[in-house]
Amino acid sequence: MKKLILINFFIFTFIYANSQQYRTSPDVVKMDYFSNIEPVLNYTINESNNNNYRNKEYLSALMNWIHDLKSKTDDEIFNKAMDKYLVGIKKLLILDLSGMKMSEFKLLEEKIIENIEDYNLRLEENNKNIAEYQEGLEDLKSNFYYNALKRFNNTIENFPDFIGGYLYKGITLYKMNRESEAIHCLDKALEIDNKNENAYLYKGICLFNLGLYDKSITNFNKVIILNPLKEDSYYYRAMAYSNMKDEGNAISDYKKALELNPNNADVYNNLSWIKFEKKDYKGALELIKKAVQIDPNNSNAWESKGEINLNLGKFQECILDCDKSIHLDPTYSNSYLIKGRALFKLGKKKEACASWQKAKELGNIKVNSLPNFSLE
Repeated sequence: MKKLILINFFIFTFIYANSQQYRTSPDVVKMDYFSNIEPVLNYTINESNNNNYRNKEYLSALMNWIHDLKSKTDDEIFNKAMDKYLVGIKKLLILDLSGMKMSEFKLLEEKIIENIEDYNLRLEENNKNIAEYQEGLEDLKSNFYYNALKRFNNTIENFPDFIGGYLYKGITLYKMNRESEAIHCLDKALEIDNKNENAYLYKGICLFNLGLYDKSITNFNKVIILNPLKEDSYYYRAMAYSNMKDEGNAISDYKKALELNPNNADVYNNLSWIKFEKKDYKGALELIKKAVQIDPNNSNAWESKGEINLNLGKFQECILDCDKSIHLDPTYSNSYLIKGRALFKLGKKKEACASWQKAKELGNIKVNSLPNFSLE
């Protein structure tokens, strides 16, 4: 029996529910300058009359057009250029424009159009980078971690002030069991936004996996301050307390996690573990029954139930529990190990050794310490 380290649903709920704000980078709306410029191009000036009022009316329309363009984007380069044109137009409007010709206005229009074209080219490249970032999210969801890592590196290069690149690169590295590198990326994300609860959460999980339980608790505390309703933070903090032998705080946090989500099978599994460690096997059994009732497809919970039944002397039930665990996850070596022990207790030594051999093939080193494993 073992405590669950990870909540299996995290990669789906986090990417596609908890962090929709990171699905796009700082994008702006692409402008179609042909439609935007049309009201100005269609505004004609009677050059032969050299009408000051008409010329100023035209410049006012041009200025309104620039304001309309600026309202469609927050692009700093484009807006700075437009601001310069606005300053120039305002200076012209206080002058007598009777002598100005249409060709002089057209030069100004052409300059503005050039700026729009440059903007659209930059935005096209920007949108390609955004598309690659979103493909990185899909790669992460599909467990294509090396592809995701490459895409998020490009995101960071193209958008160095965008938190999403660092955040998701950190999560990708965490999924690749590269916790130290993940922490570095998550720290970068927190430099951009020091109130990002998800960055603190995954930094805490990485620290937990590295065995730095006190530091992980510090990060989970920050998550809870930012969002007292974030169930995951109580769950992981409880595990950290448990590993520090602080049973009281661990149980308190598990109970808080259950208040937020009464259907969390992992919490019942971990509470069962606490009972198991105290050799309260009957109490552990009641809790693990709730876990498998909530999530009958949880192979770890069935393995835990099997080990509890083994210690209660319910060997046949133990074998059935382990078989369910193996059916759900044939690679889970501990289920074969426990099943072998139950078979051995029932006098089925050959079948026990076959089960232990399977556990060994799957990399379970505990098999080597079994005194009866050599029996034929």
